[in-house]
Amino acid sequence: MPEQLTPEVIAQTPDVTLADVTDQDALLAELVSLSPIDYDRQREKAAKLLGVRVSTLDAEVAAKRSKLEEQHVTEQLAAATPAPWPESVDGAQLLARIIHRDKRVHGIRSITSYNRTIDNHTLRHDRSEPT
Repeated sequence: MPEQLTPEVIAQTPDVTLADVTDQDALLAELVSLSPIDYDRQREKAAKLLGVRVSTLDAEVAAKRSKLEEQHVTEQLAAATPAPWPESVDGAQLLARIIHRDKRVHGIRSITSYNRTIDNHTLRHDRSEPT
């Protein structure tokens, strides 16, 4: 360390900007968490602080927000995944019970009538879906 701060010593030191000492990741994380209005208020100062154009900062924040949204959706889907039924299920028996219940509830007397009811319901459902 030199004893005196002379112009020669200053000339030999590397240029250090505010962007060099700013924690870029922390600043970007903060910007991503802001509401659109608050981000709009901060974006020009943040871009200057990071030494980038505002459009570059906007693109980076949008990409990070998109990635964060993807992670959020993935976490929601993982949380919503149902646990498997703890006991084995006999599919034929389950179907027979469903048919029996539907016949009782809807007053259906034969399997042919039941099939027609199911087909009509499916047809109505298919027509109601947007294409």
